[in-house]
Amino acid sequence: MKWGDTMESAKAPWQNFEEEIFHTIQSWLDEGSLSLDPKHAKVFKKKGYYSKDRGKDIIFDVSLEVFIPPHLDSWLIWLWECKNYPDRKVGVDEVEEFYAKMGQIGSVKGTIVTRLGFDDEATTFAKSKKIGLFVVNKREVTRICLPSEAGETTYEVVDVIAGVFSDGEEYGEDRKRPLRG
Repeated sequence: MKWGDTMESAKAPWQNFEEEIFHTIQSWLDEGSLSLDPKHAKVFKKKGYYSKDRGKDIIFDVSLEVFIPPHLDSWLIWLWECKNYPDRKVGVDEVEEFYAKMGQIGSVKGTIVTRLGFDDEATTFAKSKKIGLFVVNKREVTRICLPSEAGETTYEVVDVIAGVFSDGEEYGEDRKRPLRG
């Protein structure tokens, strides 16, 4: 599964984006790209997790739960928030809101995925709270690497989408190198 592989439907763009992220995380789990045993982990769409502060569930876009047999309760919950804004970057308010929701359900890891990136304040806040950031566009998936100590923020391309892009350049099945004719 490659970023961008999604079933065409009458869904809103944000729903298609969430579906795309769900299928990609499932594929990464199945392929071993997340360094987790697929027999002991499961990916969910729109799953609710109980918040004692609210007295009801908070629904998250995508989540991945890791189990340690023989226990049935999850050992780790990894939450993925999908932000598909067509004309702006994700701001610090959205990152703070996601962090607050994570705190209400307990021990979790969080990642925010978007198409256009994050403003500087959002990146700074995410770094301070150890929230992962990914930017997905038509060509590649970029993980924003947030150093734990003072230092420069770096960007790592973690997946290149196969196919033909708007600039006409083709990429091979390995999603890593351009095809040359």
